[in-house]
Amino acid sequence: MGKPWNKLSCCFFERNGPKDYRLLARKLHITWSDDSRYWKWTFPPESRFPEVAELMKVCWLEIKGNINASELSPKTKYKVYLVLKFGRRVSGLDILPAETSVKVGSHESSGIAFLQQAMKPRADGQVPQARSDGWLEIEMGEFFNDGGDGVVEMSFKEEVCGLHRSGKTQLAIASNVSVVVLGLSCYSIASLFVLWLAIASNVSAVALGLSCCSIASLLCSGLRLGLNLKEQEMEGQDLLSNLPEGCISHILSFTSPQDACVCSTLSSILQSASESDIVWERFLPPDYPDILAGAVSPVDFASKKELYFRLCDPIIIDEGKMSVSIDKMSGRKCYMLSARKLEIAWGDEPKYWHWAFIPESRFPEVAQLLNVCWLEIRGKIDAHILSPETSYKVYLVFKCVEDSYGLGYHYAETSVKLGDQVSNNYAYLRDGPFHRFRKRVPVNWNDHQDPHPNDDGWMEVEMGDFFNDEGEEGDVQMTFMEIKGGRWKSGLILEGIEIRPMGN
Repeated sequence: MGKPWNKLSCCFFERNGPKDYRLLARKLHITWSDDSRYWKWTFPPESRFPEVAELMKVCWLEIKGNINASELSPKTKYKVYLVLKFGRRVSGLDILPAETSVKVGSHESSGIAFLQQAMKPRADGQVPQARSDGWLEIEMGEFFNDGGDGVVEMSFKEEVCGLHRSGKTQLAIASNVSVVVLGLSCYSIASLFVLWLAIASNVSAVALGLSCCSIASLLCSGLRLGLNLKEQEMEGQDLLSNLPEGCISHILSFTSPQDACVCSTLSSILQSASESDIVWERFLPPDYPDILAGAVSPVDFASKKELYFRLCDPIIIDEGKMSVSIDKMSGRKCYMLSARKLEIAWGDEPKYWHWAFIPESRFPEVAQLLNVCWLEIRGKIDAHILSPETSYKVYLVFKCVEDSYGLGYHYAETSVKLGDQVSNNYAYLRDGPFHRFRKRVPVNWNDHQDPHPNDDGWMEVEMGDFFNDEGEEGDVQMTFMEIKGGRWKSGLILEGIEIRPMGN
């Protein structure tokens, strides 16, 4: 993070056509953005950039950005948009409108914008509009780039009211100031094919690529054109029939597994190309041969596509002590450490813990808690084997027997560490009407984790999260401790700790 090429992106609508620039939040000036009390820098999987700015609490919302006009296409009219999202808990964003401004030389385009449509905006006010990639955008202004020198100055400011805007995950600003071309020039044949493919497959937020023409991203523009697929179908089919299948497969490999599957339903040509090993080899994790070599049982497959979907189900590795799978949507790796892979205080003492096989577990053994007053579970995993540039969450996976006791009275302290990153939580193993009289955490009641059922029929409780940059060196260290309550506990069945990519 922080690399210069991660702060700005550009795409061409054709080789020498108009350019579309997007500035990352780190490229902007955001008031108090370096103060963790007011802004949090994080990575959501749905963003094209490695970082976004997440608003925690401010009374002065001011965002500024600039770009050299010489970097943009000359003789072109542009509009400027603020790209954002709202979290589940929002406050203070529906009081007064924000003032927006786009200035180039002596020309200035100013207006007002309302962050939430729930307000009653004036007729001349801008409100958030949905984008094809799942984010929202608000128009800030427009300008005509005559090809001269100068700087485009962009401002979004709401500072008059003085009320705090607060709430965790309240406002996320992605690619933040997005300069989007108003008019499009004629497309080359290769560009038209990528555009047709994007519309036909209804791909969202995916950049399609054709290496021979160096086309970086046409998707968002293609969706904005609003072309009717039926009117373009014959032209698209003729174009497809003139392209080698390997070229089509190469283009599809720049999309996603979901988009490749959608494309396979559109025509026989796309079906054949989308099932090619060229496509699915790119979707598989680079170290999949090592995963297959370490599998406890052989993994049979006839194609790379079949292997991809086989890996979406857990594969047992490391002599039955770990499992690995991939997220069906993204291909990012998910690991689970079995109870045998963990360090459990007094785990080898038969009077405290019992090891057994139960049919509903993926592992040959689980740990059954008989009776302890000190519950301490630790685990670690090499960050290098996880997917790079991925945000992960860590979960304790378990069950409680009907006659369990002592598991819902006091909170547990959890911790997830990777390098300088530390994520601490408070968690409970039991939830329900009989556990509401438990000892409260010594912090805000909303800052704790309760257990929830997962897709496998087990319960899970979140322990923390971390971002694995470019394959971080070192171990992810995970801790779950309930040692302060002093009560004896029994009835916990521990399957393991799961490290799962966020967004799953």
